[in-house]
Amino acid sequence: MFPGNPLLCVGKYIPGADGATDHYTKPKNEWRGLEKWELIVPSPMAARTGLTKQGRESQHTLDATGPRRFLICEFDKGTPDEHAALLLYLALYAPMVLALHSGGKSMHGWFYAAGQPEDKLERWMRHAVAIGADDATWSRCQFCRMPDGRRGNGKRQTVFYFNPNALSKT
Repeated sequence: MFPGNPLLCVGKYIPGADGATDHYTKPKNEWRGLEKWELIVPSPMAARTGLTKQGRESQHTLDATGPRRFLICEFDKGTPDEHAALLLYLALYAPMVLALHSGGKSMHGWFYAAGQPEDKLERWMRHAVAIGADDATWSRCQFCRMPDGRRGNGKRQTVFYFNPNALSKT
């Protein structure tokens, strides 16, 4: 999913902290036990730290996020079967690498986007949002569910579909 040794930003929600996260950025070869984490930025980081919009240094910022590698589509409304059907529909127009269940109510599709023009990806994402996807995952630095990771409550974020061949279909 992330060839070489890129910087990966990984995190987990802090219980009772209103969406705040405990997160770290380090080279892929320094990470151990990624399955214990619940969140990952789906694009490699360009630097270990960057500045937040408020000017604070952090390991999880848009400023420190590198070029887009994956575009994630998340569906919350409907059943898992309906989410899967929507992801398969979107896969007609972009290479889907994996689909996972969040361990809660949503399905997430990871679509390979590296090297694609942002305007093309934005049109695709607008279409995904029009059929029910969450628009929050448009941001390159948005945390997404870690494939086969664990939520804070221990529930596994199960990967139901994985197609590594899609990594070369752009």
